[in-house]
Amino acid sequence: SSTTPGAGQSVAVGEIWKDTTIRAWGQVSVAGAADLLWGAGVQSVTWTAAGKVTIVLTNAAVNALCPVVICNGSAVRVAVIKALAGLDTIEVWTLDGAGTPTDTDFYFIVCGN
Repeated sequence: SSTTPGAGQSVAVGEIWKDTTIRAWGQVSVAGAADLLWGAGVQSVTWTAAGKVTIVLTNAAVNALCPVVICNGSAVRVAVIKALAGLDTIEVWTLDGAGTPTDTDFYFIVCGN
């Protein structure tokens, strides 16, 4: 089926929900600057500090964003992702095992509704 879920509803395997879709995805190269190597749904990618990248989506979500990041560097142990209030921007922080911000390449997918 293709419908909008309500409170307390569950999602069966294979069902499609019309209000949640992949809004953007890509691979970002980070080394003192940030470059979008490939992807879609992205207006801009900006390196803002060591270990911190801001991604602006082409189209804002209406209700919520759900970003997922996979790091591509062995020195990085943690990726922290924050969807900002405007629902068109996410911030990605990459940290080493000691919690120090560290530049590393990463892949991302942003779902939203």
